[in-house]
Amino acid sequence: MSNQLILVIIIGTTICLALSWHALNLWRKLWHHQRLQAEQKQKNRGKQAADLRVLLGSLLDKQAPWVELCLRIKVVLEHYDYELSQQDCYQVFQLVYQACENIPTHQAWKELPKAERRAYEAEFVSLEEQHKEASLESARKLQKLLN
Repeated sequence: MSNQLILVIIIGTTICLALSWHALNLWRKLWHHQRLQAEQKQKNRGKQAADLRVLLGSLLDKQAPWVELCLRIKVVLEHYDYELSQQDCYQVFQLVYQACENIPTHQAWKELPKAERRAYEAEFVSLEEQHKEASLESARKLQKLLN
């Protein structure tokens, strides 16, 4: 073999080894990042489960306005487990949310004339009369599932 061929083989092998080493380091970084992501997702899921337990307990104990708790439960439940939130037994929270989508919140609520606020509050009462029992039943089921 000629010296040039041997040199080309050595350089090629060195480049292959260097690229393999670099690829291995990139894979290690990816695996580490995926592990951190999984840990963070698990941590978030645990926090969301705890948040749901508090909201469900508040709903069942009537510690806050019914409509507000239903809205919050719907949002947290979707973040906790979207597929679970779409099950028929939990659709009551989605129904309440859809019925309240057009209602102003926060500062916009405060700026509403009293007559408009009263009309929305009457709508809240009507919603509660229609869906309260179903929401309490759903809350109990979900509470059992989370415990």
